[in-house]
Amino acid sequence: MGSTSLSGNTMSGYSVYYFYSSGTPDTAPPAVLATNPGSGQSATVPINTQLQVLFDRSVQPSSLSQITLTGGPAITLTRSLTNGDQTALLVPNAALAPNTTYTLTIQGVKSISGNAMASTVTVVFTTGTGAILVNPSIISITPLNGATGSSASVHPAVVFSGPVNPVTAYTNVTLRLTNTNAVVPATLTYSSDYKTVTINPTTPLAAATQYTVYVGGSNITDEAGNSLNQSTTTYTFTTQ
Repeated sequence: MGSTSLSGNTMSGYSVYYFYSSGTPDTAPPAVLATNPGSGQSATVPINTQLQVLFDRSVQPSSLSQITLTGGPAITLTRSLTNGDQTALLVPNAALAPNTTYTLTIQGVKSISGNAMASTVTVVFTTGTGAILVNPSIISITPLNGATGSSASVHPAVVFSGPVNPVTAYTNVTLRLTNTNAVVPATLTYSSDYKTVTINPTTPLAAATQYTVYVGGSNITDEAGNSLNQSTTTYTFTTQ
C-alpha cells in the first residue's frame, strides 16, 4: 500500500536516494602521482604515446576538461577515467605530430568531495619520428637474483628495453619483504630515457633480511601502451 499525505493523497510512485557519510570531511585536494609521458624526459617519445595521469584519489569526470595538450597541430582529446576514477586517459583524435614539443597541463581537477588541485602540473615532452609497436622486455634487475650481503642502503633498479609508462609502473615495480610480501615504502625514479626504474626505500633496509624486487608482468606497459612481454618477475636478495 502506498504512502499517503496528511490530506489523504496516495503517493503514485517512489524514489530511492543514496548518501554516504564519513566522520571526517575530506578536504584534501587531488595530487598527481605519475604521468605518461613522464616529467623531465630527455629522449623523444613515440607519436602513439598514451597520455595518462594517475591521481592519489578518485576525481570527478567533469573536471577533466581542464587537462589540456598544447603544441603542434590542434587536436581533440577524449577524456575518461579508469582505476576507480584515479587514472585519467587522454586519447587524441589523431597521432601526435612527429618532432614536435608538447605541453600537457593538468589543472582544476576536483576530487569526489569537490576539492580542486592545489597547483598546476605541467609535463613538457618532444615526439620522435615514429611509433613504438614492439612489446618491451626486462633487460636486467639489480641486485642480482639470489645476491647476499647487499647494503641496507641499496636502491634496486630494473632496466627495460623501452621507455616505461610511469603510471603503470607506480604500483607494479615494488620492493617487498619476502617472508610477508609486504610492500616496502619507497619512491620510484627514472633515468632520463625512462628505461631504468630505480626503487628508493624511504628508510634503510633491515639487516640480514631477504627482500623481493617485484615486476608486475603485463600490467606494465611502455609509453605507447605495449605490455611487457614477460609474466610477473621476482628477484630476491638478502642484506648483510
